[in-house]
Amino acid sequence: SRAEGLAGSQAQCSAATDATRGPGETSAAHWAVTRRSHSVRVRKMATGWATQQRTAPATERRFAMRSARGVPGATFEKEGLRDRKGTSRATLLVFAAAFCVLAIAASSSGLLQPFRREGKGGAAALVENAAGALGERGPAALPPDAGDGGCIHFMHRAFSEGGEGGQEEDALSPRYRDFMAKWQAMNPRRCIAKHGVPDVVDLLESEGAFEWQGLLNSYKHYIQKCDVSRYMLMFFTGGVYTDLDVEVSQGLAEIERRYPNATVFLGTERVTPFAYADAMSALRIRNGTRERTTRVANYWMMSREPGHAFWLHVMALARERAPLPVAEIYDIIYTTGPDLLTEAYHTFEGEERDEIALLSPREFASLLKHHSDGSWKWHSNLSLLLLIGLHLFRKTLQGLSSACTLLVQVMVVLRLVRSPVRRTTKLRNWWWCLVIFSAMILL
Repeated sequence: SRAEGLAGSQAQCSAATDATRGPGETSAAHWAVTRRSHSVRVRKMATGWATQQRTAPATERRFAMRSARGVPGATFEKEGLRDRKGTSRATLLVFAAAFCVLAIAASSSGLLQPFRREGKGGAAALVENAAGALGERGPAALPPDAGDGGCIHFMHRAFSEGGEGGQEEDALSPRYRDFMAKWQAMNPRRCIAKHGVPDVVDLLESEGAFEWQGLLNSYKHYIQKCDVSRYMLMFFTGGVYTDLDVEVSQGLAEIERRYPNATVFLGTERVTPFAYADAMSALRIRNGTRERTTRVANYWMMSREPGHAFWLHVMALARERAPLPVAEIYDIIYTTGPDLLTEAYHTFEGEERDEIALLSPREFASLLKHHSDGSWKWHSNLSLLLLIGLHLFRKTLQGLSSACTLLVQVMVVLRLVRSPVRRTTKLRNWWWCLVIFSAMILL
């Protein structure tokens, strides 16, 4: 209605001017009077609206500002209706700089990266402590019939609970007895040594390794004690360790000829895809760290000589992970099983690093076959599927979080660009931006 009034007044002025001049007469003075009259009317109307700015709606105030922009001499500084485009841009730059500072601070403080407990320096210190705990004792004496390269060691509960007179052999299944006989036939120059956990405890006591003895007794599960016992046997006696459910396919002499400078022999259990190794980081005990893609098997290992420094490194890492609670199957794999041996292999940096030979999957498969008859495993493939599903769900949540963060950033930009900063709403805008940036930090 106000716009129509302005147009009507301009039309009346034009009609009055046309009536005063003759045909074909041009009067620049009359047109100047018309423009001055229009400017005066607009200034009067705008000044009247400015006095009611506190009660008038926001749309009317914006209309008054837009109408007065093209009129010479129309100012609204006294009424606080100045156009603050420059102030809005400066505020946007301030908030952009603040966001960059927050991002840099979060990255430098490690909030965006998973926390890792293990370090190279700590592992080296644990190796030195483990070596000191042995009191500089030498390796255990080999049996008289050890032959070249030591004995082939087997561990089973039946060897400590079966009794005497060969009753432990009766406690084993015929399949395992056939596997043991095949190992002996393929390696006739090596002896067969059968152990139980109590036998390893006696060995540690006789060698004075009381810290390792306390570590062995601290494990709650029998399979954990068996895992650690095989590493201790490799350090004190050397030779070969193998599970009872491992069937040999060729003699060990072929492997020794292939790697003449190696002292410790390990086998590659499997090479996992990167996605699977990354999915393992979802497990609680890994604390956000992914698995190694190359997993080293712990159901077979060989050491030509006892007392190698690599086994000290393995035991140092085992002592570091011993306090972790065991609530599921993977916790055993992480604390004493294949993951422990895998991490020790990848982090060992001693002078004897070149003396460790890791058999490739093809070489390892040609040497033996693991039938995976472990009775300690109480899980199925369903747990692995659930684990991968959990990992995908976590990645989806991370993607949604990133999308929400981007949306909040867009909201901040739109809020600062579209809303001019006024005296009456200045404090409200600052609180709004503070809430938005707090939400961004939480995301």
